[in-house]
Amino acid sequence: AVVVLEFVLCGVSVGLPVPCGLYTPMFILGAALGRLIGEVLQAVHILPGLVPAGYAVVGAAAFAAGTTRTLSSSIICFELTRQMEHLLPVLLAVLIASAVGNFFGPSIYDELLKMKGLPYMPPFKSSQGGNRTARSIMRTDVLFLTADSTYEDVQNLLIQSHYGSFPLVQSRRSRTLLGVIPRRFLE
Repeated sequence: AVVVLEFVLCGVSVGLPVPCGLYTPMFILGAALGRLIGEVLQAVHILPGLVPAGYAVVGAAAFAAGTTRTLSSSIICFELTRQMEHLLPVLLAVLIASAVGNFFGPSIYDELLKMKGLPYMPPFKSSQGGNRTARSIMRTDVLFLTADSTYEDVQNLLIQSHYGSFPLVQSRRSRTLLGVIPRRFLE
């Protein structure tokens, strides 16, 4: 009865047009499902010494990770329960739930963003079959100012480029980034 009620309430929580939380209902539904599985296994005497509460811990973390695709579900679970003896089952369940969820579609957060028409970053699809590296898309001819740049250096920089801001580095040799200077400040 608790699982059915929590399933309905979880759907209501997701469907409401008010920010009422998403993670906690998923976490509670996972705990209820895990506890149900643990109780069923204990009733049929499959594993001697079975503790249904352990299944609730694993179920909560796995269900939350599967719907939200967050690996932090395992850490949240350990912070809430302080049960480190469930470390391996929880971590495995979270990894498997995230992988299976990623195979079938995007996370519930991405789906809600799409449904509401809000901006989101879609998954990156490489045109080179996944063989691109940061080096292949980065520019190496970056224009920058150093801490000891002169007025003439600033004038030349503004003339030869149209960028809206410029990196400020410590020296030409070290290129340790100190900050970014907007073009309007230099002009």
